[in-house]
Amino acid sequence: MEIRFSGTYTDEDLENMKRLTGLGKKVLSVWFPWTILTITAVVFCHNLFSASGSGPVDFGALLKPLIGPICVILLLFWVRFRQKKLLKPLKVEMRGSVDEKGIHLKLPDTETHTEWETFSSAVLTEDYAFLYPNEESYFGIPRTFFQDEMHWTRFCELVSRKLPGTSKGQVE
Repeated sequence: MEIRFSGTYTDEDLENMKRLTGLGKKVLSVWFPWTILTITAVVFCHNLFSASGSGPVDFGALLKPLIGPICVILLLFWVRFRQKKLLKPLKVEMRGSVDEKGIHLKLPDTETHTEWETFSSAVLTEDYAFLYPNEESYFGIPRTFFQDEMHWTRFCELVSRKLPGTSKGQVE
């Protein structure tokens, strides 16, 4: 029994899969600016309270150590803004099929056949199937790639049968 699927990955698919799996989170780009901002605020408060008992406060001297961190934060936000503006929307065509032996994928630049034994686990959500060859990567297949509901259901049943540890619902 061969089940075929095909479709186009979009930015929305990629964002949904990253959100559902937690893989590919931009931890550094989210926490780094806030960490620098917090450190900057602490340094400013420390300098302000240290200098407040010794006569008039020289705000120029208080702000000098903050110029570097503020410039780094502004640069990070500018790079992120430019990155989103310059990147072309994702549109990747994918075709494939699954059968008793494994999964066959065809992308514009590559073609691969992966046997079921290669996968360590799978998660089936309402709109996506995630097949994990290891903990850091996955094959994400959107439900919309299947011809109809019957093909999606047959695919999910085959995945569950071939990968006994398959979980349904939310990705953990």
